[in-house]
Amino acid sequence: MDKASPRLGRGGIPLKNAAKDVLISTQDYQVSTIIGHSFGGRVALECAMQHANSESNKIQTTWLLDTVPGQAHDSVEQVLHAIEAVGDLGQYKTRAQVSKLLEEQNLDKSLSQWLTSSMTTDSNGYMMWGFDVDMVKDILPHFGTQDFFGKLRHLVLSEDTVSRVHLVRGGKNSAWSIDTLSQLHELSLNSDRFNLHVLPNAGHWVHVDDLPGLSKIWKQFN
Repeated sequence: MDKASPRLGRGGIPLKNAAKDVLISTQDYQVSTIIGHSFGGRVALECAMQHANSESNKIQTTWLLDTVPGQAHDSVEQVLHAIEAVGDLGQYKTRAQVSKLLEEQNLDKSLSQWLTSSMTTDSNGYMMWGFDVDMVKDILPHFGTQDFFGKLRHLVLSEDTVSRVHLVRGGKNSAWSIDTLSQLHELSLNSDRFNLHVLPNAGHWVHVDDLPGLSKIWKQFN
């Protein structure tokens, strides 16, 4: 959630507004592929839907990284708790300092380093988050409101679209229910435009837990 995004304010429809932000920010580029992790995957799905229903349907491939339908993954709350516990960043000038503080809040070192990679500095050179923490907290309750399967089926089954969707799930993420996996498997059998992948040794943060495995899948289809 970039701090420069004005349409994500309270009272809006977070998913649709977030998708509009992405589409507006990329309108001057030839974007044929969109990738999103977790909530970002929901936004990516919304972007693909909005483009599928427009004349300029340039998004042909959508990658969803461990985007589980329903409520937010428990680890998201854990990350937010750690960020809030760190508190004021006004005395820290390096990502390493903040990463160490996050580790002290029981976050893995790799995850802490990945989180701090999005940080920027203020006018005095002190570290600040590159996303709006309060906005993330506002968006969390909306995780379960998206018609995930309805949108996914439309993209990969409708004759009116040319969209291809890849979903990569973390094999160690217990949030994937048997019912959800069954629906995804059935969809993969009914559509050659939907591919379901699994990284057995990765949890929810697939791009942190198994980047080589994720890169291998990506290269197979690009």
